[in-house]
Amino acid sequence: VGTGPGAQIWTSLVEAGHPNADLILIRTDRHGDPNLVSDHFMPMTGLGGSVDALDWFGPWKFLDMLMSCAFSGLGCDVAIGNSQAQAFMGSWSDGTPVTPAMVRSG
Repeated sequence: VGTGPGAQIWTSLVEAGHPNADLILIRTDRHGDPNLVSDHFMPMTGLGGSVDALDWFGPWKFLDMLMSCAFSGLGCDVAIGNSQAQAFMGSWSDGTPVTPAMVRSG
């Protein structure tokens, strides 16, 4: 899959002057068990695997907060802008933070 198509879309948005263009890369973290694997099928783990922190703190969090920001103006600090809250991916049971998402803002 790679990051090429997403990066091209993001670059187009930035060049067009879109003020809220963020490119988010969710990364694998093998600190604990089970491993948190960010691959092509990660957003669909509920369909064929166990739901994990990458689901909760990745696509689900981003979609929920984007909708909240758009419709009520709440949660925008998590939805856009490359904040710590946006990059936060939860913590392991021993308190170690899960590898944060990489965020590039336009």
